Amino acid sequence: MRRGLDALVDAAGDTARTAELARLLRPGGTCVSTVWSADPATMADHGLRGVNYDGGPTAESLERLARLVDAGELRVHIEREAPLEAAQDALARNRAGGARGKTVLRIL
Repeated sequence: MRRGLDALVDAAGDTARTAELARLLRPGGTCVSTVWSADPATMADHGLRGVNYDGGPTAESLERLARLVDAGELRVHIEREAPLEAAQDALARNRAGGARGKTVLRIL
């Protein structure tokens, strides 16, 4: 039986932390980073695949999301709504952890 993970998705690390976590991958495993912390050349040297993924919004993807929301197939849990003036406090609460949904800032 093979040991190790098939894939790793890093959404918060830096290059050093991602390289450390990549040690958990089985030979031939894949590390995908959404914060551009994967070093594909170094990963390849260790028999791994490193990918830096940029899933930036496009007009097409935003239109698809809007259709899913309109159809009731996509729901976003909003935990808290606050005025823009409270953005600093809202960010501090999010960084403290434990959030179970999105924080929406009202700009009007």
